[in-house]
Amino acid sequence: MRELAVEIRNEQGLHTKPVTLIVKKVRSYNSELIVEKLDKWGKCEEAVKGDEMLGLLSMAAEKGTRLLLKADGEDEEELLREQYKLIEVEKFGEE
Repeated sequence: MRELAVEIRNEQGLHTKPVTLIVKKVRSYNSELIVEKLDKWGKCEEAVKGDEMLGLLSMAAEKGTRLLLKADGEDEEELLREQYKLIEVEKFGEE
């Protein structure tokens, strides 16, 4: 199992488009992804599977929200790399 902390950087946070992109990428890998929403002390407030749209939407993660991504499986490193690129670098293609 690998872990990676990321921060939501797009202005509108997690809404339908970003969540759809996350789920689509997760489903293209064999590994499982757990997404934890962290509080200001770095503790998990909420955790959902990365392929569950409603769960991710219910997190209501705004810009600046920190997430801990936990991947487990044969292609876990690639999955985390792609999620990092999508979330932090590309900002879901919104900026």
